Amino acid sequence: MDKNITIIDKDYSQWVKELVTRYRQSQIKAAIQVNSGQLRFNWLLGRDIVEMKVEERWGEGVIEQLSKDLKKEMPQVEGLSVTNLRYCIRFYLLYSQTSEIHPQVEGAFDREIVYTIHPQVGGELQLPESQLQLSNILNVPWGHHKLILDKVKGDVDKALFFVNQIVENGWSRAMLLNWIDTGLYK
Repeated sequence: MDKNITIIDKDYSQWVKELVTRYRQSQIKAAIQVNSGQLRFNWLLGRDIVEMKVEERWGEGVIEQLSKDLKKEMPQVEGLSVTNLRYCIRFYLLYSQTSEIHPQVEGAFDREIVYTIHPQVGGELQLPESQLQLSNILNVPWGHHKLILDKVKGDVDKALFFVNQIVENGWSRAMLLNWIDTGLYK
């Protein structure tokens, strides 16, 4: 005997669709939370490299050496390539140039605290509550950020526009690339 029940009711069907959407959104939110920790690390690493003037201090080969040393100390960690370290620098430089992001007192970084991007070496990444759109930086996957870095050529307003669009519309990288290439920002 078949125990499958077929319910032909608009309310039920709509509810199932809502549950599926809710589940997919929760999966995306979980991935974003994991990603935000990596973004914080990337921001701080880029900031440290810039603020400490490591290439000036230890020579132009220091990024390659840093990549090797980090990989040696943390062999299980991905994202420590020379290319990715250079993206970390660009990530920091792009978003630190906006006047909406400014230095604040050091503090812990968690979802309960007001976010402010803090440029001192050893400080934490936080964004002011009044700058909610800037908090979207932490809600965008690293792969999307790398694409933005490659495409906006240092235009922080354009970058923030696309960051906010990604968060609002749930764009994949392919969709992001398409919208960048179509000139949506203009």
